[in-house]
Amino acid sequence: KLAAFVATGLLAVVKVVSKTNCNDCGYVEVCYKSGCADYNAYIHAWTDSYTSCNSGKQCAPCFTECVIQDDYVPPTAKDGCSKAGICFGDSACANYNATGHNEWTDEYENCNGVKECAPYYPECVIPGVDYTLPYQKL
Repeated sequence: KLAAFVATGLLAVVKVVSKTNCNDCGYVEVCYKSGCADYNAYIHAWTDSYTSCNSGKQCAPCFTECVIQDDYVPPTAKDGCSKAGICFGDSACANYNATGHNEWTDEYENCNGVKECAPYYPECVIPGVDYTLPYQKL
């Protein structure tokens, strides 16, 4: 996206110009309509049955009824492990180490910043992680 700014006195007008040709975005229309509720803003991706939608993020300006987060910052343990649950759910847990590199991949790659939160989600076993909770180490 490009933003063109025109300032007049104290009033600033912002016009967003999309470089995306919306005529080429019909293939992801379902993602921004019925799939909008399945977009996970925490990991900045569609998951489960809508993972193929992740290839159409550039089409977001064409579907204003579904807002996805463009300025995404990956989760970290500093954010608080209570926010990391999506990274340890069934789909994400099965995705961990799928390539043999001890990491999350594809739509879950942004979960790599919260591996140290694994002790709070013992239902998902991450190899090499100490599952003793911090308060249990005292």
